[in-house]
Amino acid sequence: MQTHAWMAVSAIDGVQDPALRALLTVNLEQVRLGARFPDGGYFPGSTYGEEAHWQRFHDAYLELLRNKAGCGDLTAARGPCADDVAFLFGVIAHGTGDEVWDWLFEPYSPDLGEYYRHADLAAFADDGGQELTMDLVALGVYDVGGPLPLPAYPSVPDLSAAFAAAGMPGVPTKEFDDGHLFIGVAQDVEQGWVPKHLPGVLRNMPWMAQNLVDGPGGVRYAATAIAAQWDHQWDRLLGRAGATTVSAHHPASEERAVPATGWVRDSYLPGSTPGRGGAKTRIALSLTDALPFGRAGGPAESTRLPDGSIVLTVDGSSDPLPLLDGYPKAVPYGAGRGTHTAAIQPAVDLEACTWYRVSTTEALVDADGRPVTPTSWRFRTGTAAGERCADDPAPPPTTGLPTTTTVPTSATTDPAATSTTGGSGAGSGGTTPAAPGARPVRAAATYTG
Repeated sequence: MQTHAWMAVSAIDGVQDPALRALLTVNLEQVRLGARFPDGGYFPGSTYGEEAHWQRFHDAYLELLRNKAGCGDLTAARGPCADDVAFLFGVIAHGTGDEVWDWLFEPYSPDLGEYYRHADLAAFADDGGQELTMDLVALGVYDVGGPLPLPAYPSVPDLSAAFAAAGMPGVPTKEFDDGHLFIGVAQDVEQGWVPKHLPGVLRNMPWMAQNLVDGPGGVRYAATAIAAQWDHQWDRLLGRAGATTVSAHHPASEERAVPATGWVRDSYLPGSTPGRGGAKTRIALSLTDALPFGRAGGPAESTRLPDGSIVLTVDGSSDPLPLLDGYPKAVPYGAGRGTHTAAIQPAVDLEACTWYRVSTTEALVDADGRPVTPTSWRFRTGTAAGERCADDPAPPPTTGLPTTTTVPTSATTDPAATSTTGGSGAGSGGTTPAAPGARPVRAAATYTG
């Protein structure tokens, strides 16, 4: 939950609309609270956590605010409903962050064998996700926790009404109270774990820790996707929505040394469960609005996207490469209740040192059936051995971690912790991180993908 709040706060600098940027800045703690809110719904006995992640709920909440009596000017940074808007946009950020994190970032964990397993944490996390371990990095290295106690929710009746409109009537008020308590306690508990467990996480998960900000699906990438989605949803809130566009994509534009081989796998799955992986051979894009999804009370939407809606070609050619069965498709968990991320995977390995182009067409439509603005970008593969080609320029320097330290070093060896570490890392920045820093490094949304 701490990394989700960090992603949301980092996205504010990337917002294009000055009025929205001002509103989110003035109501920053509601942005943080909203960004943590969905996971509060996983408190034992609660029911709303999953629904809160997706566009179906966000649409219902947005419609409620658009028609809420007494809001006045929704663009006013200190208006009667400004905290409601900031909270909702924090909630939106959480769903987007999960999509790109689960599909692009976490699969590096099984690829590299980077896990931190400790008996203290076994009841709260497993190998299927790295949210807890990376929260410890976010808190201990970048100091992103935010102030406690948390502010109150802007309006519990509005939350109940929005869930009802999304197809979940009758969520008890107690669930929201429990979730709010859980969010605050989680930050407090995780902060308390940092001194003992952060050194082990840094030692056993060097690539993941070092690339938390700049890695595919990491904080900077997520912030870019979130900022563009916020601008689009802001326009919808104000009744002036334009076309849905691509907000972020992987590989990045003009990226080089993308693997030429290893593309053909039995499956591509989200998360960090051992045996999954394939992180370096994924092509994905995020949209400013949702892909088609199942409405409350209606039929489910197909995970499969239209043939030809996203294509991969050798740059300069018009002949699409064959795709693995089931692609292009909505990821990481299907169309469900409104995802914003799509992927394609070629059914063949690529040629070494060759430029490839990813293109979207008007066959790709959003949840309202409108064509997504077509776009394209290109990337270049590396050598057959996975290195940069001879004529590639040197890679840019990596951000890494801050070099000053205040983290205690007494816990450098802990017999209760076990891991399997994957050596030198993956791609650029695959080195053991420096000691964590005392002050945060703000991850502004400047990803160039």
